[in-house]
Amino acid sequence: MKRMKAIGVALAVGAVAAAQPCFGRTVGILKDARSGITEGMIKTLEAGGWKTEILSIQDIAGEEKTRDVDVIFLPGGFNAYNFAEFKARRAMVRFVAGGKGILAGAVRGGYVRTSNRPLFPQIGAAHNRVNGPYILAQGDSELARAIDQPFCPGGWDHVVIKVGSQGKVFAVSGSDPVGVCGEVHGGRYLLFGAFIGGDTKTNLMTGTSRVVLIKMLDWLASAPKPGDAGRAGNQAQADLEFLRREATWDWTVNERGPDRSPGVLPAIRNRLALALQTRQYTLQYMGRFLSGKQADQCRAAENELKDAASDLDRKYQKAMSEKKSAIGRMSAKDLALENPLLNRSNVLALVMSAPGRTDAEKKAMAAGIGADGAPKAVAEFLNGNAIREQFIPGARLKELTDNGDKVIAALRPAVKAAKAALLAEERKRDAEAVPGLIRRCASADAAARREAARELGRIGSAQSEPALVKLLNDSDAEVRVNAVLALGWMQGRSAVPALIEALGKSDLEMRRRAAQALGQIGDERAIKPLLGLISDKDHATAMNAIFSLGWLKAKAAVPDLLRIATATDKKGDEAGMTRQAAIRALGHIGDPAALPALEDLAKNANDAPTAKRIGRIPNIYSTKLMLGLGVYSDLAIAEIRAGGRAGLGVRQPEFLAARDKFYSFSGHFNALAGRPFTGTSDPALLWPYLWEAGMTGIHQAWGSADVDPEKYHEAIRAAGELDLRWIDVMPGCGGHGADKSGAEVVMQKFWNEPAFQGFWYEETYPESSIPAPEFDAWLRKKYGADYSKKLGLTSDAAVLGRDWNSWSDSGGYNANATNQYSGPLKSEFLECAADRQLGLWKESRDWMRGLRKGFAFTYSVSDAQPLKFIGLTAKAGDVIDVNGPETYQSFGRFNSFFMEIHKNGEPRPVMCEFYNWYSPSPARDIRGFAQHLMHGECYYNFHLDHIFEHASYYNLWSWEETRWNDAKKIFGKARGIREYLAVPESAANVGLVLSERSILPFDPVNFSVGGLRQGWMQYQSALWTALNQAWIPTDIIWAETLSPDKLKRYRVLVMSAARIVTGEQAKMLRDWVADGGTLIASGTTSLYDDWAREQKEYRLADLFGVSYAGHAGEADPAKCDTTYWKMGNLEPAEKVKFGLDPDTFKHYIHRDVKPVKSLGTYAVSGGKEAMLPGVAAGAACEYDMPLGYDRVKPGSAEVLAKFANGDPALTVNRVGKGLCYFWTPLYPALSHTTSEWDVYPNILDFWPNVRELLAGMVKGGLANQKAALPVELSGVSKEVEVTVRQQAGRNRCMIHLLDYDQKSDSVKGANLIVRPPAGKTVKRMFHPDTGAEVAFTAVEGGVAAKLRDFSIHDMVVAEWQ
Repeated sequence: MKRMKAIGVALAVGAVAAAQPCFGRTVGILKDARSGITEGMIKTLEAGGWKTEILSIQDIAGEEKTRDVDVIFLPGGFNAYNFAEFKARRAMVRFVAGGKGILAGAVRGGYVRTSNRPLFPQIGAAHNRVNGPYILAQGDSELARAIDQPFCPGGWDHVVIKVGSQGKVFAVSGSDPVGVCGEVHGGRYLLFGAFIGGDTKTNLMTGTSRVVLIKMLDWLASAPKPGDAGRAGNQAQADLEFLRREATWDWTVNERGPDRSPGVLPAIRNRLALALQTRQYTLQYMGRFLSGKQADQCRAAENELKDAASDLDRKYQKAMSEKKSAIGRMSAKDLALENPLLNRSNVLALVMSAPGRTDAEKKAMAAGIGADGAPKAVAEFLNGNAIREQFIPGARLKELTDNGDKVIAALRPAVKAAKAALLAEERKRDAEAVPGLIRRCASADAAARREAARELGRIGSAQSEPALVKLLNDSDAEVRVNAVLALGWMQGRSAVPALIEALGKSDLEMRRRAAQALGQIGDERAIKPLLGLISDKDHATAMNAIFSLGWLKAKAAVPDLLRIATATDKKGDEAGMTRQAAIRALGHIGDPAALPALEDLAKNANDAPTAKRIGRIPNIYSTKLMLGLGVYSDLAIAEIRAGGRAGLGVRQPEFLAARDKFYSFSGHFNALAGRPFTGTSDPALLWPYLWEAGMTGIHQAWGSADVDPEKYHEAIRAAGELDLRWIDVMPGCGGHGADKSGAEVVMQKFWNEPAFQGFWYEETYPESSIPAPEFDAWLRKKYGADYSKKLGLTSDAAVLGRDWNSWSDSGGYNANATNQYSGPLKSEFLECAADRQLGLWKESRDWMRGLRKGFAFTYSVSDAQPLKFIGLTAKAGDVIDVNGPETYQSFGRFNSFFMEIHKNGEPRPVMCEFYNWYSPSPARDIRGFAQHLMHGECYYNFHLDHIFEHASYYNLWSWEETRWNDAKKIFGKARGIREYLAVPESAANVGLVLSERSILPFDPVNFSVGGLRQGWMQYQSALWTALNQAWIPTDIIWAETLSPDKLKRYRVLVMSAARIVTGEQAKMLRDWVADGGTLIASGTTSLYDDWAREQKEYRLADLFGVSYAGHAGEADPAKCDTTYWKMGNLEPAEKVKFGLDPDTFKHYIHRDVKPVKSLGTYAVSGGKEAMLPGVAAGAACEYDMPLGYDRVKPGSAEVLAKFANGDPALTVNRVGKGLCYFWTPLYPALSHTTSEWDVYPNILDFWPNVRELLAGMVKGGLANQKAALPVELSGVSKEVEVTVRQQAGRNRCMIHLLDYDQKSDSVKGANLIVRPPAGKTVKRMFHPDTGAEVAFTAVEGGVAAKLRDFSIHDMVVAEWQ
């Protein structure tokens, strides 16, 4: 057997001999690539009296090497798909039945993230994976008693066990079973869903982890040993049950569980149902546009298919029941007959004589009968045809589908005509609106002019050209850009002189847009001035001029374009993109003179995009890869040989003028099916299912580079016929923005497809590399020529002496770096990088939107790195049409927080890439879908297979049968109330202010401030949750985008741990508070200067009314039991460090278990009720003292609460008409305990009076202004969130209620007060999904109503006059 050397452990012979333990029992430890065995684990086991043997899976399958083993330990296993193969599974079942034991650690005991078939599901199976490392005892068994205290056995996450009928739970994480054991077939089996021992490295395990590991092995080894006869009987019975279980899974598995695909019967049923239902739902869709006899014809065909699908399901359910019953009666001998892993020769004979199969099919099947999944494949091969005939005869299926296709084809012209009539009606209304929009172009309100220009561009009336030309000189930059875009779309020739004039001005943005629009308009007067720009020092201007010359078919440009296309002297990304643009332009111009050079490039470039497993990608129209000079040359050659572009300029498709298309992503609610090109050879068959479920489109994240491009085109066309929207992967440059050449290729390919409406990119915001001269110029623009003096630099060499990038000094990420950049230059670089990236994104958005009317630029950023550069996340939504979050969980308090940080208090949808693969329960799934009605308005699931009606062909462990119907409930509801979800603005008057500048400069390596690696997201989301639980509708806004106008929308702002408040921000806040606003701040807010250097006094000391007197709290480690998760360490619990070391700012604090020694209290003083409504005198709040607080000396501020030592914990200061509360703890919202983990915890139980104190401050601030919340909710649990949106132009607000309690069946007795804007009176309240009226009575400032009972989500609309 392989000993320590097999796992790379080198122990000195002398050391081993000196301390040789006495072994009484043997544990065999599985070693494969996913085991995670450590030297410390081995030492611990041997010190505990266990001899250790390293086993391979082949050793286990062979059984010979396990005869002297008492317990098999299966550690690790993450991503170890299909562990273990059939023979090893069978051997382990026999091993246990021999009176021995198996410890299935981490994910080895089931199917989550592995597709493993469980060994003993009657005990339990690894069902789900969630985060949250603390494990506690449950019950009083000897195993439970070994857990003497909550402990972290290793890693951050744990596996949740689905407990079988014979399993007993001895350990939990929160409410999740993570330790389950049981006696089975005379032996013992134990599942422990944590990576125990993986954190020990070379040292012996200590404490509870060591005790628990040894106790689990001891318990497993202590099963009563049967005699030979008993052992034989146990093994025979266990083997029979194993074979029956395996056969049952092969035939019937159709639930979240083992395998990567459904069983034989469900798979056949699903394929037949697909043929019927795709036509049924298509007819259902078409029926909406038909009337009279055509509607009757459509309905009849639809019902025929529906009845056939119902009959299919009846037969399928009967077959499933009969097959399970039959397998349950089969003997081991019978079970072996068709199992190629047990009776290869018999199965091979059956395969080669199978009726209805071709010789090629037989040969292919025979070649694979030794694979682990062969029993399922063979069963389908031998029986599939007969089963299909049993479910629905082939002739009948053909009759049904042929008739469906015939009716669909016959009715398609009528549907097309009905749609055309609807569009004509809309265009008529648009034409009537043009005069009013032209008048609005002269409005004094810039927002009105922006909207007017945008709408006139959408409509495209030549009547509006003069007004739009005037707007080219508007004082507002966005108005000017909207006017240029509009004139380009409508090919407004009267604008050509003004646009040519704009090329020579200093307004860089207008130069770029004018260079593009002139090409789109198609007027040859633009050729000469554009020729002068193709070598412009501004890369975007030059690129746009080159494309425009191509669209103008400017033969005069060919020599210069050939020079650029063939140039090899210039290197770098910009030079490469310019060459590609020149090649595209040459193709458009169509001059044969360019062919020799292009043919040479095509022959010698050798840079076509390739991918693993497929080589050169066939589908260049759906890939994030750069296409390369060779591909562009091939395309240009073909275009030249076809005569170049068909005409001058770029004419927009008429359908893009429809509001539904123009605002498809920016102005509508969307629910998109992610990555659907899996599990079917024709994914377009799924599109009718999407429509029927209320989904609005397809999100082709990652693209489909391996699909035939023409079939791909057909899939997009089919989506458009159902009015579905299509987002595809961003070509080329990825996160930095659009590869314009690649984007143009794809746009041109799908130009006439109504569905094709946007590009998307994901994961993280891109790194940045800034040449020193560019950084120098940026600093000069911000600070002037003497910036070195202002920044405290010794000379300009500190900037000019190196290039600047967002990795480490060595040019690549270095986790051990302690000082990438320091001092002022780090903060300035982070801000400069943000400005640079925002500029790239804005140019990408405007160029794509300019080229194709209404086209959307979208993005999803991972919670692992939600912040990157100062101001980037805050401002991304201003330059990306639909920016949003990506997270591995489908639902939770964190999700709503993450969505709202991308809204930034603005009426914008956010692109939410949420995963369902780890979702713990259907109750969580459906709530996750519902969150998008009130927070995101643009959902897409990571993969359609996670939620689709049919069992997954992607990974069955990530699928749940209930999800599709739950999605249909929510998104069907969304379709019915879509006008109220059409991206309304917030009506909240409370805001939570976040600050990128207050966290990013403190991160030594600028790696991450998100996920479970950093505490910033933990703390801010906890604060958001506290406000939610107090039923205070709250926006999340960014300090980096504060403006006086934005501040006017809010009565109360909460600004916690905002260590840096710039001078400009400070002035705005002072003015806002003096004018009546209420600011709630916490410890260290404004204590640091703009460059992250601690100061002696707060910048906002005058607002706070206190002076800073130092950092306080519990500094004695012996009095601290608060821990944090240390990044990069499998040991997840390390004691927090007291003080203001910036390294501590990022710590994610463990909150699963409430500390004891660390707790301190502060209490509210008497007589403070006016300032803290609802908070009683003497109310005591608990705080985690090692986290620290600010010791302050009150000046003009009044003390509202004190710590036990007399230090102020809360003060309030009057400033002008307003108030400023100062909460001295650094992290008051971390005073909570968590539970119900997914990736993040859903339940945050705040310690006594903490949430109430925050709510008291908000209410006190509102009372000071004689104001109130726009809605007040009561009579429900704290787990019901209330959100209020408004459509002021329609005189109404929408109140959403969402029940976060997964154990709740319904919410009863909700009381609601609605307060409309000043001067308005509520005239009607109703539920938009049913139209049911809501009775209300007048109260001061508004109306009060008692709401209906509801489950999960409800909406009430209040209309005012």
